[in-house]
Parts: sequence; structure tokens; C-alpha cells
Amino acid sequence: MTVNGDLSYSFRQEFCMKKKKLLVLHPIIGPYRIDFFNALAAQYDFKCCVFMHKFPTINYDLKQIEGQLNFKPICLDIYHVTKLGIPKGFFKIIEDFKPDYVMLSECSIRPLLVHLYKFLLRKKFKTITLIDDSYDMVVGGNHFSKAHALAEKIMIPMSDEIITVEPRVNAFFQQKYGKGIYFPIVADEKRLRLQYEKALPVSQQYIMDYGLKDKNILLFVGRLIDVKNLKNTIRAFIKANIANAVFVIVGDGVEMSNLKEEAKECSSVIFTGMLEGEELFAWYDVADVHILASYQEAFGAVTNEALIAGCFSVVSKKAGSQCLIKDGVNGFNVDPDSIEDISNGIVKAFGLISEPIDNKLKPSKMLYSFNEYFSNLKQGLENIR
Repeated sequence: MTVNGDLSYSFRQEFCMKKKKLLVLHPIIGPYRIDFFNALAAQYDFKCCVFMHKFPTINYDLKQIEGQLNFKPICLDIYHVTKLGIPKGFFKIIEDFKPDYVMLSECSIRPLLVHLYKFLLRKKFKTITLIDDSYDMVVGGNHFSKAHALAEKIMIPMSDEIITVEPRVNAFFQQKYGKGIYFPIVADEKRLRLQYEKALPVSQQYIMDYGLKDKNILLFVGRLIDVKNLKNTIRAFIKANIANAVFVIVGDGVEMSNLKEEAKECSSVIFTGMLEGEELFAWYDVADVHILASYQEAFGAVTNEALIAGCFSVVSKKAGSQCLIKDGVNGFNVDPDSIEDISNGIVKAFGLISEPIDNKLKPSKMLYSFNEYFSNLKQGLENIR
């Protein structure tokens, strides 16, 4: 005779055994992918291997990120072959774990080796490739490099399924290869809004320190590099001539001195340097409108972060995250090559603001929740054959 507790435990054991096995090979987990991988870890018998020990462009706090994960990534060492780093031990993990699915990050030599391994050894697992590129990059040919474009052409036909971050990219690959599941780079708004709420005291301090009471705040968050189009964004902000407006630029990079020179005649531009955690979240709390007017942007996770915080967003038509915007509802998409269009977008976005909200969170401006997006992804993954 089995007692209820034992029966319940036995049922849970059987349920867990029925979970499909998912193995992930990803360079490193950024803050914008925390909820994506946590949701996958809850859905599957899950292992995640990473092989980079720091971010190549931004100095994120890895301990803070790992503290928010519901699983422990396996950190692989790498073989250095010229400039390429090839993870050690990944094929041994495949042999031991026997995954049903192997999820690969982007198109490069490392995922390509996994495809070759599968082909040569006649392995049965299905490969899923993450494609983070925008429509402008995929169809417009505005890739980061020729090598990246070539790797994409080779790997997508070899993949059993792909996950894309923009609906137009998904439709393009569906038509060309019969593959594509749409899942944008979005965070779980419940988790993120809790962090924004904790940052409210810091946001009030910013308002006092910078004299921002009753000001209209435009916010940029990101690296200060040429493709972010910040020089023209500053010019567009000045041209917009919004009453009592301040442009806050959060980030650091090689363009800092040039941008300060561009803004030297305008006292309403604030440079904060790079910020993380509550110091960053507090600026999202303070801001009314967020802007990302890049010439080239694979996605732009900051758009999602800003919308969750309740900011209206002005987003480049060349950024993947333009798919999160419905013109006139939660922001505007603009032509990054036109200062006039960027300026008009800023004016119209500030025009969407109804009443100021003091010392509490603004309502989220996201059109769909994380769970709604993940439900679509889950259904697509279940249909892989």
C-alpha cells in the first residue's frame, strides 16, 4: 500500500522523467536573457553551458546575474584556435546528457561544429538556433560582418528550428526555409517591475540632485558608440525644443568625448556614465520617454526594459525592438537617417503623456506579457519533429 505522500512523490518523479532534455550552448548569459533561460529551465530537463567569463563590450556584474538564475550554468574552458574559442568538453556533455534538443547561440564556428558532430555521428537530437538579427540586418544586408552573414546562410538550413526576435524576420525565414518561432528579447515584467519599485527611493534622489522636478525626461541607455546615432539624437532633441526637457544619457564608450562636445552648448543634456542595478533602474523610473535611434541594432533589449518601466519609446526602424512599438500607442518608430523624423518622434512621444506620476511606478507600456510571448515559443518548440 502506498501512502499519499509517496504516491505524490512517485508521480512527480514520473512527471520529471517525461520532460524533454534541452542542452544549451551559449557564450554568456546577459541580463536581458535571464527570464528566457529560467522559463526554459522550468519547462525542460535543462542544462546550460557557457564559455565566456566576461562580457566583451559591457562590464556586467556576472555574480548579480547568476544570482537571479534558477539553474547553475556549466562553465566550460576553451581551446584557442587563432582568434576562435572552442569550448572544451561540450561533446562529452552531449554524450552523457543525451539531449532531445540542443539550443545554439547565433551563427558562428561553435554552433557549426555541433551541426557537423551531429551529422558525422548520426545523432538524433534536434538543433535550435537563436537568431537575434533585425530585419534590416537579415533582409537589408546590414550585417555586423560578412562572416556573420555567411555563417547564417550555412547554419539556418542545417538547423531543425530557429528562434527569431522580430516578426518580419520570422516571416522571411518561414517563407525561405519553412522555419521560425517568434520570441522577442523580453524580460518577465513581474520580476523587473519589482526591481524598478525597489529603485524608487534612488529615483527620488536623482530628481532632487539633478533638479528634475516637473521636467520632461528623455532617456538613452546603452554603449556610446557610433552606430547608436547619438550625435544625431542630441541634435534631434535640441530641434524638438520640448519645454522643460532634459536628455539623460546613461552609458559609456568611445564616443563620450565627441558627444559631450556636441552637447556643450546645451545645458539640458546629462551624461551619467555606465550604471547597473538600482542606479540604472532608477533612471527608468524617472524618465518619461526612452529613445533608441540606432543605425544598426540587432534588437535593443533596452526598449523592453523602458516599456516595462512605463516609458513611451522612440525606436529606430532599423532596430529589432521596433516590433514592440505600436505607433501612437506606446511610442513611435523613426527613420534613424533623418534628424527631422527623430525630432518629430520625440515631440509626438511626449505628446502621449497624460499626467505625471510622482514617486510610484508608471503603468507598463508593453503590449504583451512575457508569458504570452513564451506560450507562443513553447507551442512552437513542441511542434519540432
